[in-house]
Amino acid sequence: MPRGIDPTVLALMATGNLRMGTLVSIETLSGMVYAWTGYGTVVYNGNTYLGLGSLTNISAITEANSVISQGVTLTLNGVDPTNISEALTDIPQGGNVQILFVVLDGSNNVIGVPIVSFAGQTDGITIKEDASGLSSISLDVENRLTQLQRDRTYRWTQAQQAELYPGDTGFLYTADLADYVALWGNTIS
Repeated sequence: MPRGIDPTVLALMATGNLRMGTLVSIETLSGMVYAWTGYGTVVYNGNTYLGLGSLTNISAITEANSVISQGVTLTLNGVDPTNISEALTDIPQGGNVQILFVVLDGSNNVIGVPIVSFAGQTDGITIKEDASGLSSISLDVENRLTQLQRDRTYRWTQAQQAELYPGDTGFLYTADLADYVALWGNTIS
């Protein structure tokens, strides 16, 4: 998908002196988590992104010309095993995730308008432990297009309508339509 580049960033690109980073926001049960791929902190849009540096890894973000869902994996390395349970209980399936590509000045201020590299929802967590006793947590994030591939369990019946809207009788006669014979045209000979 074509994206416009902020004119301030274009001017900075001409000098050849760029500092880039990736901002990640993850929706959890206890609130939003903001992190970025560098060191120190970055404040953008009123949110403070904690720098995780080399402890993070973001898989390749790919795009295609066809309408297909492609995901991304976010990995945090060097996690103390005592913090694993918090990750398992605090990150819900279906939480919103956004990945922004930014250009920064020497003081970690965002220059121009960030580019949304990926937006999706959390899918699953994978935990691996290395020989030193530290763990890595990988969070699979799926594009919202995966919702199109999921089965819909809702049926247009009176029983399910009553679960959603008690007292509504909008589908009361739906079952009778299966056996209904409609006469059309002139029936008198």
